[in-house]
Amino acid sequence: MIHSLLLINFKVFEEQLLKFRPLTVLSGFNNIGKSSALQSLLLLRQSYLQGVLSEPLALNGDLVYIGTAQEALFKRAEEQFIDFELFVNHQEKSWQ
Repeated sequence: MIHSLLLINFKVFEEQLLKFRPLTVLSGFNNIGKSSALQSLLLLRQSYLQGVLSEPLALNGDLVYIGTAQEALFKRAEEQFIDFELFVNHQEKSWQ
């Protein structure tokens, strides 16, 4: 089970920790990151299915189309990197 996901410099998130429970509901106003949160999970899944988790992630595919790396980068990012830290069954996995 996914316990949490830390997003750094991804789309609308400068740094955001998302915690998941057996039932997690995303709600809120427009343009606050609900779709971006889902896209981050789809991006990791898509990259896993394409076998590129240890390489640059598969930004575009059947599950999600992000566009370019620049489009995925947080607009006011101080550094030019995107980081995902996924905590699954109490183990940390990280992709940059």
